[in-house]
Parts: sequence; C-alpha cells; structure tokens
Amino acid sequence: MPRRLFACGARRLPLAILNFVQHPAPSINDRIAMIVYGKEMSATTLISFVLI
Repeated sequence: MPRRLFACGARRLPLAILNFVQHPAPSINDRIAMIVYGKEMSATTLISFVLI
C-alpha cells in the first residue's frame, strides 16, 4: 500500500522536486546505520559513497 500511495503522489510532482526529495535518502540511511546501529564504514564503502 505505501508504494501505491508513493506512486500516486510521485505522478503529481515535477521531477525536479521528486529528485530533491529522494536524493538525500541513501545518505540519511547510512548515517542512521552508523550512529544508531554502530555500522562501521570501510574505506571501500567510503570511497564509493563519495563517488556516488
């Protein structure tokens, strides 16, 4: 159900706004994993994170 609601809402937004909303999500997920769950970031992960 959440995917269906997201799809309906995404169709109504301009692509520039949709990109602005979706772009920070991976960074936020990684920071939550490091801070809350104690995930360690290896050098390879850090390099790929910076490049992307």
